[in-house]
Amino acid sequence: MLRVIYLMSLLALFLIPISLSALLPNHTRKRANIIIYRILARAFRIKVSIKGKISHKEPVMFVSNHMSYVDIMVLGASLPGSFVSKAEVKKWPLMGWIASLSGCVFVSRKRSGTTNQIGDLEKAIDSGKNLILFPEGTTSDGKGVLPFKSSLFKIAEARDITIQPVTITYTHINGLPIQANERVKIAWVGDAELMPHLNEFVNLGIVRAEVKIHEPLSVKGDRKQLAEAAHAVVADWKG
Repeated sequence: MLRVIYLMSLLALFLIPISLSALLPNHTRKRANIIIYRILARAFRIKVSIKGKISHKEPVMFVSNHMSYVDIMVLGASLPGSFVSKAEVKKWPLMGWIASLSGCVFVSRKRSGTTNQIGDLEKAIDSGKNLILFPEGTTSDGKGVLPFKSSLFKIAEARDITIQPVTITYTHINGLPIQANERVKIAWVGDAELMPHLNEFVNLGIVRAEVKIHEPLSVKGDRKQLAEAAHAVVADWKG
């Protein structure tokens, strides 16, 4: 528990550089946020390796599988973009503040709010942001990738946006390959409480994560076709 307290204190200190990064020009801010997240990942003893290249054709909407709050640090340290998150996260102590200051786009998960969601994403893109999205809509145990919800892909129907699939894989703990029964130590799913899970995670040791940045989607179509195509790329990656 002492390590959790130490890391939460460290997170609080990160509010300062993240606040300052918000004052930077957008291109510089993207790079600054990556550096900040890399330092944060190192503090949590997460080693991130990256395969693939980020598209130079902006704006880019990165779409990834989702297992845990750990994904935020992993992708934040890898991709030049702003996270798209459920509105509830904004109210979370500390993590919500960090998300807000780092430029997170908060959207409602209610079906009736889809029009507003797309409007919020358009504003973010028009301001020069790339987006990082978890289309599963929730976390999974890592054994597979849940179907992608298509609602937010609607923004790509009428806008010239590069959709780039990304796959996160947690591969090793303390140098040893992760076993099937160890995934729960990283994946935060179901009704698991945050603090007990976080306490177990920070005491695991060194966790290695691999981020595979796939080629941008070449297919065109409606939101459902785009979601299905992106899901196939993310889910089929075997490392």
